[in-house]
Amino acid sequence: MTVTQWQPPVDQLAGHCRVVKRGRWLAGWAELEVQPTEAGCRLVWTEDVRPRWMPRAADPVVARVGTVLFDRTLRQLAREL
Repeated sequence: MTVTQWQPPVDQLAGHCRVVKRGRWLAGWAELEVQPTEAGCRLVWTEDVRPRWMPRAADPVVARVGTVLFDRTLRQLAREL
């Protein structure tokens, strides 16, 4: 992975980071934005990552499976906290 953009939060301005994945098995990018709120901060995570060997026609299925697995992982991490 390569960090292609990096802007740390300053005062009340949001921070931003973009990471590009150029691996053998997966390719894509992720963007993270940290926004200040009155209660602390909010993280917005947007990504487009896909297996290199899979045709684009399979993207809807891959996206759904990825969403389910990602959601399950986050819920498990939240329970452990």
